[in-house]
Amino acid sequence: MCLQNLFSENVRAVRLARGMSQEEFAGRASLHRTYISSIERKLRNLSIQNIQWLAVAFEVDPQELLALGNGSSDRGAFTTQSGHNARLQVPSRTP
Repeated sequence: MCLQNLFSENVRAVRLARGMSQEEFAGRASLHRTYISSIERKLRNLSIQNIQWLAVAFEVDPQELLALGNGSSDRGAFTTQSGHNARLQVPSRTP
């Protein structure tokens, strides 16, 4: 899986785990709702600045939205502010 797809899936997973609409999340990230939609649909190649804004809006480190691993650890797992457990998408490592 490419990093752009991984990032897009992680953004959607975190947003849904926190119970946010795209509009609410866009407001927190100071971005337009259609921009968030295009990220989640894997249509955007984001700038580092926008990755940082998204991470700030989620209150996570930017690298958490790009989490890589083999899926066997708890890396990428987190608890939302409302106490729900969620997991970032972690791709398998294939050559």
